[in-house]
Amino acid sequence: MKNNNFWKVDVANKRYSVMLAFSYIVLCILSITFLFLIMFSWFNKYLQKEIYDMSIVQLNNTSGIVNNQFDYYRTVLQNMFQEPSIKTSLYSEKYDPLNEWNISRYLNYALNNDGCIDYSAIYQNGKLKQIVGSVHPSDEEQQELVDYLLQSHNDKDIFYIKNDRDSHNRLFLFRMESDVFGKAPQRGILFAINQEKLSNNILSKTDEKHGYYVFDKQGNQIIHQGNFQDDLLQKIWGNVKNEGDNVFVDEIKADDGTYFAVATYNPAYDLRFVQLINISETNTTLQETLTLALISLVVIILLCSLLAIVMTYFVYKPLKLFFSKLTSYTDVLEESKEYSNQLTQITSEKIISQVSNITRHFHTDKVLSYLDDEPSHSTPPSILRISERKENMVLVYAKSKIGVISQEQYSTLFTKFKEALFDISSIEMFPEEKGNYCVYLLIDKNKKDSILCRRNELLSKLRKHLQTLKETDGSIYMIFSDLLEKEDKLQTSFRFVQNVAKYALFDGCEFICDSNDFLEKRNEDIPKKEFQPILDIVRKGDDVEAKRLTVTMLKQIEVYEIKKIFHALSYLATELEAINSQVSSKTKKYQEIYMNHYIKLTNLINQKQLYDYLSNIIEDVCLEIKTAGEGSLRTNMIEAIQYINEHYQDPSISLEQVADLFYISTSYFSRMFNDICDMTFPEYVNDLRLNHSANLLRTSKLNIKDVAAQSGFSNVSYFSAQFKKKYTVSPSVYRNNNASKQ
Repeated sequence: MKNNNFWKVDVANKRYSVMLAFSYIVLCILSITFLFLIMFSWFNKYLQKEIYDMSIVQLNNTSGIVNNQFDYYRTVLQNMFQEPSIKTSLYSEKYDPLNEWNISRYLNYALNNDGCIDYSAIYQNGKLKQIVGSVHPSDEEQQELVDYLLQSHNDKDIFYIKNDRDSHNRLFLFRMESDVFGKAPQRGILFAINQEKLSNNILSKTDEKHGYYVFDKQGNQIIHQGNFQDDLLQKIWGNVKNEGDNVFVDEIKADDGTYFAVATYNPAYDLRFVQLINISETNTTLQETLTLALISLVVIILLCSLLAIVMTYFVYKPLKLFFSKLTSYTDVLEESKEYSNQLTQITSEKIISQVSNITRHFHTDKVLSYLDDEPSHSTPPSILRISERKENMVLVYAKSKIGVISQEQYSTLFTKFKEALFDISSIEMFPEEKGNYCVYLLIDKNKKDSILCRRNELLSKLRKHLQTLKETDGSIYMIFSDLLEKEDKLQTSFRFVQNVAKYALFDGCEFICDSNDFLEKRNEDIPKKEFQPILDIVRKGDDVEAKRLTVTMLKQIEVYEIKKIFHALSYLATELEAINSQVSSKTKKYQEIYMNHYIKLTNLINQKQLYDYLSNIIEDVCLEIKTAGEGSLRTNMIEAIQYINEHYQDPSISLEQVADLFYISTSYFSRMFNDICDMTFPEYVNDLRLNHSANLLRTSKLNIKDVAAQSGFSNVSYFSAQFKKKYTVSPSVYRNNNASKQ
């Protein structure tokens, strides 16, 4: 028959010591093993995080360097595009040797100063008009480059051409212009940048263990450092190309080791930056460390097992002695019952104290939940039932102008209240869980001589006592409710001081505020005419003036009731958004936009957030207006120049006529014409007419008067004077000279 007494716990039995030692050893092994696994796992993750953080910093630095280099090239291209000799060549079909020489000299100077540009080219009407540089591209490269340009609609594109002829791969950055928006470019200037030189210039010397690669959106390696296998790079590109703005992190196996790959995205030029770090040696070192740690773990477990046996001996011996004496007592003394009762009472008091501490937070939540709830017939918490105790109460709502109110801040304020108002019955504190605000309850007996009833004295005393706190921490402000004698006014009063706190958005809350001072705010709708100047200025695209008017407007509307202010600001934000979206005020969409702005405005914390919110809307609307206006005007100007090129022979053509024809003011048309053509309107028309007259003198037998008339000159004398001014000879001499050459 099985002996079940073996499993019974008998402290006096020797088997108990074996069980105790076994328990200690098992607990020791489990604890140390668990601690070891946690520490090793943490160390492994920490090491990976350090590598990752280091890689991200290095990639961001590299991305910034590449951005700066490409921005520099684009700035140079923009300046070249505005250079008079280049602009003349871009907008003219004629061949001018002197101008071409000036362009070559200008481009060579820019190329020699950089060192990474192989050549630069002038592009016009689907072909490369002029190429300048230390390298002349092959016909295949030229054709491939032209094909890229014809397909591109974006100046930010970066072309990459792999050159099999001389193994010099090149990047191409360009500044182009189209006669019609959305179409292929007609003219521009570009740089052919040597990939190898640029990589050596931007990145450090090649490292066998680490590498940098910059991929464009087609997966071309436009910049690189390191000699890694193509199949590894293709694998990496396949993983990162669809990651978008996300940071890619992966561990990649290769023939020569394991690599930690980190990739980031550069949206400015649509590039993906990748860093490869060889972590094979790190993994080997980590494996060796793990082996040593396991050996140390075994030694520690053996030592702890020995210690467990020793502890078992010292624990088992006194226990055995204790229980042997305990079993020797046969009588229970009467005093033991009294002692037992005392022990029970002491234990109960400790339990009650712990429960009180645990439920304190719940008590705070309960009070704040009741105050923040809609007025109802629910029973308030006991601390708020002041009518039952015949007490008065003043509710203080404390908040920070710059964010949340910290535990140190509301605890300090609580201490200051108790020091200043030591003679009142009670002061209670209820901080909101996230630190958005803190509520203080100043409670005293309902008596006439209570300081709570003498409001001016109460506020004056607190201002004086809290002056040092105001000087050290000016971000805190407090709003004092009216004197409360019954709890049925608590929720309404709390909601009112919350609304008063919103005046901090307009810098309308002092360190200590009397809520009664805000009862005189104007409870009427703010006239919409207050916002009309801002809307009118925004429609003109002047965001600077609109923001200045906004600052003035925010100061003016502070005299209104806070809900009226929020409704008015929501109307302003919606009207600003409707300027570009053309949303009617009678539509459901308009109401949705209005409510969205109202919710966001009422959740703002400080004055800076309010100003930034309205400023961002104004800047976005003005940017869209400016962008649309400039695009339309530029299109009109291009069409106007084409019109002049076709009608310059008409003697009646004038600046005013062309400006009116394309709905542009005369002064603005004149300024834009000068910027685009680098000459005035009369100079441009005269130049076209004189070129045409010179052609007629060379190719026709018309007399001088007919040549002048067909070229658009109504006065022969004026024609002759202008012709001689340009060609240094009279029209008749010019004809004779060219006739003799023929």
